[in-house]
Amino acid sequence: MLNTTFIESLEGLERPKKYFDGQGMYLYLQPSGAKYWRLKYRYEGREKTYSIGTYPRISLEHARQKTDEAKQQLIQGIDPSEFKQNQGFENVAREWWENERDGWKHSHAHIVIDSLEKDVFPYLGTRNISAIRPPELLTVIRRIEKREAYRVAEKVLQRVRSVFRYAIQTGRANHNPATELQGVIKTQKVQHRRALESSELPLFIQTVKNYAGLPSTRYAILLMLLTFVRTDELRKATWDEFDLEKATWRLSAERTKKETVHIIPLSQQAIELLKEIPSYKQGSGYLFEGRNKGKPISSKTMIHALYRMGYKTKATIHGFRSVASTILNESGEFSVDVIERQLAHVEGNAVRRAYNHAQYLPERTNMMQWWGDYLDEVQGGKSEGIVGKLKGFFYRG
Repeated sequence: MLNTTFIESLEGLERPKKYFDGQGMYLYLQPSGAKYWRLKYRYEGREKTYSIGTYPRISLEHARQKTDEAKQQLIQGIDPSEFKQNQGFENVAREWWENERDGWKHSHAHIVIDSLEKDVFPYLGTRNISAIRPPELLTVIRRIEKREAYRVAEKVLQRVRSVFRYAIQTGRANHNPATELQGVIKTQKVQHRRALESSELPLFIQTVKNYAGLPSTRYAILLMLLTFVRTDELRKATWDEFDLEKATWRLSAERTKKETVHIIPLSQQAIELLKEIPSYKQGSGYLFEGRNKGKPISSKTMIHALYRMGYKTKATIHGFRSVASTILNESGEFSVDVIERQLAHVEGNAVRRAYNHAQYLPERTNMMQWWGDYLDEVQGGKSEGIVGKLKGFFYRG
């Protein structure tokens, strides 16, 4: 019989080779060094091969367990290969994923299936989905928690819950064990960072202007404050999205979290700031290019700058949205709908979402100019405001 030490020592040969363990189970070694668990069996007089999984994702002990399960199915007159294709958890999960993926972004669809492939299929993939019980599923979740990946554990449990719901709908399961694990995910201690208070804005803006880091980082933070978009929307901004004559910044559906076109009216302060950015003269490419040519600044660039400025526990880049929302709502000048639309907090209805990219545009244009003027006022007027005396404050070395 095989042992783990021997399996670990195996390296690819010129030709594939089989190493038998017992009961027809063997390790199939490819010339590339890849190792696959297989089970040789007979069903209705025909010799067949059952694919158990890959090593080391499937351990020797786990492969033997799966072999025992397949043998039990054969005793019951069930072909394990056919069963795996029709009733196994992995098969049902992949079917569910195929049905859902068209409604997701490509990147999200990849994350979903990758998490199942890494954290669920190796342990429950070949199990009859109707036979899986809460303790088995809990064991899978606890494995993820041991990595302190609590958020991943929560997401995986949500996805498994959806798979079982689909299995019930398609007549392949009668209960959903994931629903019985409500509240079992360990909570991760999170240090919440508060948003800036309005009284702190003057010092904050002044600190950003005096920041000794890269000029592009300072411009990016100030533009974020003026537009309060999401971090990825700003750092990946390109000049072809801006029309300074019409004073608008147009984000395509592919660039927004809600996959809908979003128009950001630009205040005069924002336009003045944009014209100060060195890449403005080029008229193309990213507004804020990172250290690697042709690539935008990283997702951590601005937050690291805040840390160096002494705002590690006082502010986050995303928190600028909360600052703007709070002040705009408290001003009493604008309706909640206008503010929410500018924040791109749109409804889930796909039909309405497709037509609302210009919704409340005149009102939002007035609001964004009011916001730019407000930031000037807290700095002591336009000459000293958020854009005022930029060249005087910025070190060009």
